[in-house]
Amino acid sequence: MPRARRRTPLAAAAALFAALAAVAACDSAPGAPAIIPEAPALSGFDVSPDSFLLLGDAPSATIPLALTGSVTSPDGGFVRVHYTVRRQGGDAATIDGSVEVPAAGPFTATDSLVVARGASGLYTVEAVAVGRDGRAGGRASAVLRFAIEPLGPPTIASVTLNPPVVTVPASGAVSLRIVASVSDPDGLVNVGYVALQPAGGGAQFPMSDSGTFGQTGDATAGDGAYTVTLQVGAGTPPGEFPFEVVARDREGLNATPFPATIVVQ
Repeated sequence: MPRARRRTPLAAAAALFAALAAVAACDSAPGAPAIIPEAPALSGFDVSPDSFLLLGDAPSATIPLALTGSVTSPDGGFVRVHYTVRRQGGDAATIDGSVEVPAAGPFTATDSLVVARGASGLYTVEAVAVGRDGRAGGRASAVLRFAIEPLGPPTIASVTLNPPVVTVPASGAVSLRIVASVSDPDGLVNVGYVALQPAGGGAQFPMSDSGTFGQTGDATAGDGAYTVTLQVGAGTPPGEFPFEVVARDREGLNATPFPATIVVQ
C-alpha cells in the first residue's frame, strides 16, 4: 500500500487558509443598509419670462420673475430650492434666494430682478434642491435675455499716450501706456468691447477698465478710461505708427474709430 505524501508546513498552512476563506464566503451576510439618505431631485425647472425688452430711456428695469419646477424628496421631508440669477460673464449674483417645499411636488418662487438699463445680455438662472440634512441634490438652469432699446452707440472722446514719444532703449523694453476715454448713452456698463488696432484694421489689443486687471495697467475700475500697456523693445525701428481705438456696446453698436499715432525715436 503506497504511503500518503506528507505535506510541507507551508502547503498545510495554504490549505488551511483556503478552507477558512471558503467557510467565510458561505457564511457571509449582506452588508448593512446605507444610512446616508438619497439627495432630493429637481425636474421641470423653468423661468418666466425668458426675455424682457426695456423700451424708452428708463435708467433701470424691474423684471418680475416666476421660477417653477418640481422636487422629489426620497425621505419625505421638506426640500429647500436655492436659486441664483447672474449675468453671464459676471461674478456677483444679482439675485440669491430660496423657497421651501414642505413635501415632494411642484413649487413656484417669485422674485424681482432689478438691473441697470445698460446691463443687457443673457442672465443665467440656476437652482439646486437641498434636503433637510443640508445635502445638495438635483440642479437645473434656465436663461433670461434682457434687451434694451438703445439710445445710441458708444463714443470715444479722447486717446492719450504716456509717454507721448517713445525712445527706443538700448536693451530690454520700455512701456507705452495708452488710455481711451469711452462713454455710452446707455451707461458705461453697456460698453462691451474696446480695443487698439492698426489704422484700417488688423490684430487687436483689448483695452480694460477693470482696474489693475492683467497687464493692461488700468488704474481705476469703472471710470470709462480704457487702458492697454504695450512694450516697445530694443531694435524697434523709429517712425510714426498710426493706429485707432475701436469700441462696441452690448447691443452691437460701434463707435466711430478714434485715430492716433505712436511716435518712436
